[in-house]
Amino acid sequence: MKAWSLIDRAGLRGHSWGGAQMSEKHPNFLLNTGGATADDLETLGELVRRRVLEDSGYELQWEVIRVGDPLPEKEQG
Repeated sequence: MKAWSLIDRAGLRGHSWGGAQMSEKHPNFLLNTGGATADDLETLGELVRRRVLEDSGYELQWEVIRVGDPLPEKEQG
């Protein structure tokens, strides 16, 4: 199976989170639509991985090397 096909089958072509979006043309690419944060990209990528696993049983792997640690959760308030 190709990643784009699994992502498309899970209904995530064009799906967005904050300023990040799965490409409409090539759904295995994450796009910055303007102002996406690293957290937006990470969150969308992990959402896609989770939904593809739930939908198909395939576990997608990141092809990029992520450097550093996520920022701690911000307190609301």
